[in-house]
Amino acid sequence: MTWDVVVTAKDTREAISLFIRRYKAMGASRIFLYYDDPADVHLFDDDAVEITVCNPAYWAGARPEGLELRQKWNATQARARSAADWIFSCDIDEHLWSETPVSALLAALPDQVLSVSVPPIEAVYDRPPESETDIVATPWFKTQDRDADARAAFWGGKLGDLAGLSVAGYWGHTHGKSFTRVHGTPELTEMPLHNHAGRSPFAPVRVPGLWLRHYDCRVLDSWHRKHVGRIDGSVKTPRMGRERRQIARLLRNAYAADGAAGLRPIYERMFCLDPATLQEAAEQGMIRRFPPEDAGH
Repeated sequence: MTWDVVVTAKDTREAISLFIRRYKAMGASRIFLYYDDPADVHLFDDDAVEITVCNPAYWAGARPEGLELRQKWNATQARARSAADWIFSCDIDEHLWSETPVSALLAALPDQVLSVSVPPIEAVYDRPPESETDIVATPWFKTQDRDADARAAFWGGKLGDLAGLSVAGYWGHTHGKSFTRVHGTPELTEMPLHNHAGRSPFAPVRVPGLWLRHYDCRVLDSWHRKHVGRIDGSVKTPRMGRERRQIARLLRNAYAADGAAGLRPIYERMFCLDPATLQEAAEQGMIRRFPPEDAGH
């Protein structure tokens, strides 16, 4: 059973290289890489990577204003070109993790299953990461194993006044991303941003042992640019949630007051846990320890 992956990206060369390496190691047949900014393109001499630069010629005067709309459009185009059995749509800071080869998991699904939703787990750290390699090296991830009330209570006690900017402890999305069957399926005019929930007959199933590692943290400078760009209008994200907007405003104000020095305390409170908190969170079922990225399938 073959599968491809599609991503719309604007990031450092190292982050994109790590993404490519991870998905090739997991068995992706092809990586459809769309560069959202024609001025920020990194080339790779790799037959498994198909690069599309989303320049004015690509959009032919009809570039959607919202980033989410561009992501969905690009994923839909990639699905139309894919020769694989399945395609997985995600972001550049999201890496699949599986205890079993992904191809085997997909091959075991009944023919009537047209979509698989992969739940996100969110990276946390015992110290601030200083490089892209540090970002993906952490073994610690928040999970949704406990119910939302339990998670909100636990993380609320740890995050204090920042707790209201999270979704029961998660800084990023809680919906997951999805695999979609490519061929021999009913017409699908648009790929979803997250998953096909509620879209019959593409309503998704979940497969045990399949996770989406979300590295929402990033290196401090990249993390700052990502969030502030979304609130100052340089990146249009009309579907960005209330919590994300509040975080972006908090960072913008902190940076205006104290520069980069004002961001680091917020950054460390959001993403770094001391040893005692790590242990307590693991005992309470709020985080799990996973093998490093060079392990797994």
